[in-house]
Amino acid sequence: MKKIIAEAEFTAEQLNIITELTAATGLCEQTVRILVGRGVDTAEKIDGFIHAGRQRFLSPFLMSGMKRAVELITRAREEDWSVAVYGDYDADGICASSILTRALADFGIDAVTFVPERKNGYGLSVGVLDEIFEEYFPQLFITVDCGISNAQEVEYIKEQGAEVIVTDHHELPEILPDCICINPKIEDEYPYDNLCGAGVAFKLACALNGKDAYKYLDFAAIATVADSVPLTGENRDIVAEGLDVHNMCGSKAERTDKIYELLNMVGLNKEHANRFIHEFSGGQRQRIGIARALAMEPKFLVLDEPISALDVSIQAQVVNMLIHLQQSMGLTYLFIAHDLSMVKHISDRVGVMYLGNIVEITSSGELYSHPLHPYTKALLSAIPIPDPEIEIQREATRIRLEGEVPSPINPPPGCKFAG
Repeated sequence: MKKIIAEAEFTAEQLNIITELTAATGLCEQTVRILVGRGVDTAEKIDGFIHAGRQRFLSPFLMSGMKRAVELITRAREEDWSVAVYGDYDADGICASSILTRALADFGIDAVTFVPERKNGYGLSVGVLDEIFEEYFPQLFITVDCGISNAQEVEYIKEQGAEVIVTDHHELPEILPDCICINPKIEDEYPYDNLCGAGVAFKLACALNGKDAYKYLDFAAIATVADSVPLTGENRDIVAEGLDVHNMCGSKAERTDKIYELLNMVGLNKEHANRFIHEFSGGQRQRIGIARALAMEPKFLVLDEPISALDVSIQAQVVNMLIHLQQSMGLTYLFIAHDLSMVKHISDRVGVMYLGNIVEITSSGELYSHPLHPYTKALLSAIPIPDPEIEIQREATRIRLEGEVPSPINPPPGCKFAG
């Protein structure tokens, strides 16, 4: 259900502030009213909101633990330690892993990077740690986008003889790991606590390599947007600079024009550029996500369940938009979904996966007319047809899978589907 936001009502004191800010900033009064209504109520805040960029980056050494982390990493380089970077499997964790691994390489350390699979679960686990130590035996273990809630696992790492640095952005538990911890939510001199995991990794990269780390702003910007952290403060600066890393926008005016162009491409207008997240419907949010993906002018897009959370009527609109963009921009999609009717509508070739393995792959027309694998046949027989009479007739021939699905962690020998 859509919520109508009432226009802000201002006190006499606030109206005086609006008048003063209008004169001080050179903006029109209506713009200043909107900004003040959203908490951007000083000339400094307005300047930061409008002119976001690297000039507003905060010193990484304001973060608790940053100086000690740099000292330990420097020691690791001087004594030629083996170093492991442990991340997370989402966009934020992968970007954070990429940033820190490359920053360490620039610093003179060839680190091993480990990004767990979804089946391993979030954060550190003893089973995964055993695998890492058995193969690599790192002397310094650095986490990105995880670890702050893994006090016991950190102790286990230390028992293996390794030093530990935890970099994370999640909420603080009652007991922090007994090691160097870098997290913007820890009370310290760092004034901004909404960085994502890649944002924290970027700050560590800056502490190690200075402004040379700015070349990783694209990764930090992608993660900041993907992790849905507020686009305020330093997050806004990171995203603004991330657009410029690839020289996509020569000036702030060009950047604004680029945003308006992207919004128009996905069926929105420039008025949507100044709205907050809660002011968008689910379909609009998905369109914005697609616009963000198109910002770097890619040729290949991975669409992971892009319509599963949307209303059926909105799903068709988004899929039709994707098809139009594909045709007009020459895009290639990897479309991941459970809705086989939509897969048929958008795909040229289809691969069917079972327990992480592709069991059948062929052209879309061939798969839907002549499926070979029994799992494919079962999936196709489950697609509903909007005709009650046909559905009743199909009931007798519908393929029903029985038994428990095998464990993906401990699959049966031979054919997993037969097990």
